[in-house]
Amino acid sequence: MAELLYSAADVAAAVRRGEGTLAVIFSDEPCVTELMSDAAAAEFRKKGYEDITRFSAGTFSWEQLTAAAGSFDMFSSKRIFLVSADDQPVSAAEKALPAVKAGGADTAFIIICKKITKANQTAKWYKSLLAAGAVIASAMAPFRQQLPQWFGNEAKRIGVGLTNDALAFMASSFEGNLGAGLQELRKLALESLPQPIGLETVRDSVSPDSRYDVFALSDAMLSADMGKAVKIVSALREAGEESMGVIRVIGKDLLCIDALQRLSYRRADTERAFSGMKVWLAKKNMYLSCARRLHTSAVREMISDIAAADRASCTFAEEEAWSRIMDCMGRLRDTRR
Repeated sequence: MAELLYSAADVAAAVRRGEGTLAVIFSDEPCVTELMSDAAAAEFRKKGYEDITRFSAGTFSWEQLTAAAGSFDMFSSKRIFLVSADDQPVSAAEKALPAVKAGGADTAFIIICKKITKANQTAKWYKSLLAAGAVIASAMAPFRQQLPQWFGNEAKRIGVGLTNDALAFMASSFEGNLGAGLQELRKLALESLPQPIGLETVRDSVSPDSRYDVFALSDAMLSADMGKAVKIVSALREAGEESMGVIRVIGKDLLCIDALQRLSYRRADTERAFSGMKVWLAKKNMYLSCARRLHTSAVREMISDIAAADRASCTFAEEEAWSRIMDCMGRLRDTRR
């Protein structure tokens, strides 16, 4: 398996065709990562691998994983180890292969680790994965122009047919929040509507608050997309979202960005900062990019805005809190571009 895969359907097909027991997913977008891991698990189940044991970053060591893989006995059923590792690709690859060897034919592995670069694909460890028969995938978010097709493919997989203008509306509404878009598709599938489903039906089904959540706002801010951030704040406010939940997430993001700007961007220093902030691995590059794009003065002012919003929220002054959150997003115009 020499090809790097980019869709859940391709991952499913590769696991179905292959004879190996290893799938490695380089995570860049959480929704796509979940779809790929679910697809791999479903195909492994069809091959007789039944129980799934989950290993989350920070709760296991690779030595423990290898020992667990080797503990199979004649009375056990074939099983799947789903491993979410906070490791760089080279580290995860080198540490996973001994566990795969110990598990033999009775244990299938789905390893999720940090995203891959083009240069990684010529590295020795990458070739070791290929030699082990691994299915290798990169869970990247689709580009903006690919979103209508992406939603079309997912709609087809779920069993929903949408017109082209309905797909374009889904792409526009859920860019940056693919998980919420999938939920809308699943909701439409349950309604047993005449198909293909048109634009008006989809528009009526999709409420503003379902298009966006605080994590979509976080992504927009980290991308320094002021227009989108302001739009999401308005939607959350109109939907009756409580300001405190937004303040906590955005406040944490800003403190992490501020910490990064105070460092020299040396890898050891940034990893230490990320560890202290408990930043999810797929978003680390977004934090670094935002820290480099925004002026330090803008970040300090944004922190001040969020602090003011927090004080207002604590005294139940929701209008003031949302006003200060909006001020905070408005400072995204102050970039180094």
